Amino acid sequence: MPRAMNLAGALALVFCFAHAYAEPPEPASKLTDRQLLEKLTTQVESLSTRIDATVNGLAAARDANSRLERRLAELERMSVQESELQALRDQVDRIRAELIDAIHRHETHHEANKPATSSLIPGTAVPPSTSLRTDYGTLHVANDFPIPQQIVVNNSRYVVPALSSTDISVPVGTFTYYVVGDPVGVRTRTITRSRTHPIRIY
Repeated sequence: MPRAMNLAGALALVFCFAHAYAEPPEPASKLTDRQLLEKLTTQVESLSTRIDATVNGLAAARDANSRLERRLAELERMSVQESELQALRDQVDRIRAELIDAIHRHETHHEANKPATSSLIPGTAVPPSTSLRTDYGTLHVANDFPIPQQIVVNNSRYVVPALSSTDISVPVGTFTYYVVGDPVGVRTRTITRSRTHPIRIY
């Protein structure tokens, strides 16, 4: 009987010690896990936001790079076109210079091979030269008006000074003349070699 009581007391003592050193209640452990889960969820959301921002930044960078490449390609094409235009300008300038040089050489050659002829200046008396008298006659035009008069001989116009006279050389044969402003109009005459034909304007 005393042994049975001692055994019961020992069991009771063991039960008390076991209850005293038991683990904390389960609800407290579940609350900590919930807080940890919320913290992890917040971190994941923050990381996702950063990833989205990085992706958007990369997309913007790719767009900017594409625009820059297109702009560079356009500038390269413009540079090629400008060089081609400059080449055309140089070619045009060269052709213009060659044309001007050709015209100058032609005029020089023409003047060098031009036969020597006497120039007839309207309003001046130019007597025929000795070498031309065999083929030309002379018109002696006298102006009785106090103002200059104009006479057209073989479609060439001459000015006769006021109260003066002018000698005009014409080829032998038939010639025409008229005084500007004279209502009589065109007249036809014939001149022979080395002859002087008088015309009076009055």
